Order: sequence, then structure tokens, then C-alpha cells
Amino acid sequence: MGETLGKNHPFWRYDAGLLNEALYLHEDDEACVAVVAPRHPATNTAHEVGYRLVIFGEPAPAASALAALPHQWRTPARVMMNREVYESLTDSERHHFGEHWGLEWDYYYTSQPLEYDAVDHPQAPARTPRGGNAYKVEYLRSPRSLPFSERGAVAPLYAELRTVLAQSNPITSAIDDFDDFDWAYLRSSSGTIASVLGIEKRPGSAHLGGFGTLPAFRRHGFGRTLIVQATNSLLTQVPYVTFGMWTWNDVARQLYQQIHFTAGPRFISGSPTALPELERQV
Repeated sequence: MGETLGKNHPFWRYDAGLLNEALYLHEDDEACVAVVAPRHPATNTAHEVGYRLVIFGEPAPAASALAALPHQWRTPARVMMNREVYESLTDSERHHFGEHWGLEWDYYYTSQPLEYDAVDHPQAPARTPRGGNAYKVEYLRSPRSLPFSERGAVAPLYAELRTVLAQSNPITSAIDDFDDFDWAYLRSSSGTIASVLGIEKRPGSAHLGGFGTLPAFRRHGFGRTLIVQATNSLLTQVPYVTFGMWTWNDVARQLYQQIHFTAGPRFISGSPTALPELERQV
């Protein structure tokens, strides 16, 4: 993975999303521990009420940081940690945080432009006017960022993007958070939106989510072309582009390896109650 698992790792710097809402925070070069308030207390279901504990770092330093955690923060509603820390815990330590473990996902990031590969499909999109290897990736600002007076004109396009996303990636949380993302998309030569990608701008980085390609256009380079061109464009604006992927998604993993995203740490969550999101992974 390269970078030490601590406060300077891209995950903690750009994607932990903890510092502004932490009830307790420890961070150093090799271990970070944060107690985080519920994100949406008013709308949480019963299993989500209560604070979350996030542990990130190298195993031994993380264990020391966890041992120093004040007593009142040691029974979270949910805990998330990188797999290296999880594997260093004893069975009793794991059981303390809950009987249910899962929701494993992998962190990916890049600060370098990705490799391009052309679309190979009868309905390959037209090249951009500048020619070369670039296909025409289109962009649309998030619905929430547009003035209300402008939303009506693009409402049909938003609806089409949401439909493509639901059909191509029905388990992504970006469906529920659709209005929070900017959207990049690639059309086929017939005008059909073949592939979509959500973009969330963050301080110093851009986070990708809601990536999907319609079944009829898969394995022909549409998704690869979209994510490579969108990422490379974003890297002219921010130093890092990041995203998370469910660990079981070996097809996506192969793509990300081919275009040279950096594979970061793997995370796992634990809870005293069942993790309902597991049902969405089936």
C-alpha cells in the first residue's frame, strides 16, 4: 500500500470525514481513533442511534491508541477499522464491539493520471472535437448546486441519469444520495447514456461514487473511458481522486488494477446488531 496507515494517509486526510464531527479524536503518524456522532440523528433507524468508533492505523500503534480511549467511548453502536487492526484483535476484543462483522470494502486512490483505453463497441461515442484519444465525456452539476430556476430544464436528464444508475448499479448508496453528486456520463453514438459516474468535491480531493455501465455496453470500454477521463480531468483541479469498492466486487477490482488506481487499506465494520446493508450485497 505504500503510505503508513496514519494521519498522513490519503484516507484519513481526505475521506475519513471525521474531524468536524468528532466527539473524541486521537491522531498521529501511525494510528488514528475517532468517536463520531450519528450523521443524521433525526432520521436514523434504531440500529444507527448512538456514536460510531473509527480506528485506522498500523496494528500495534492502533492497539495502544485504542487502549487509551476513554471508558465512556468504548461501547459504540458501530465500529469500523482497517483489516490489519481487526486481524490483530483477540476474539474477546472483537466480541466486545459486537457479534456481527462485515461490510468489507476497499479504499482506492490516485494522484497520478490514469491510463486510457479506447472504446470497442459498434455504438462507440464520437471523439471530442479536438480529436485524439478523447471521447466526449459530459458533466452535470449536482441538483442541489443549481439555482431552483434552472432545475426544471435539466430535470429529464437528471431522471435519465438516475435510471441508468439504478439499472447499472442497483446497490450503490449514490442512488439515495443522487442529488449530492455532480455527474459525469458517456453516451453511445445513438445517444443512449451508457455509463455514469458520481463526483463529490471535497477539500483537496474528489470522491467518486455511483459508478455504473448499462449491461448492453459492458466490457467494451465505456466504463473505463468514463472513469479514466473524469479522473484525469479532476486531477487538474485537486491533488487526489478517491473512492471505495465492496471487497467482493472482483470485476471492478480488475478494472481498477488495469488503469492503475492505487489499492489502499481494506475496512471492516462491527456492530452488536445485524448489519442490514449486508442484504444489499447479495
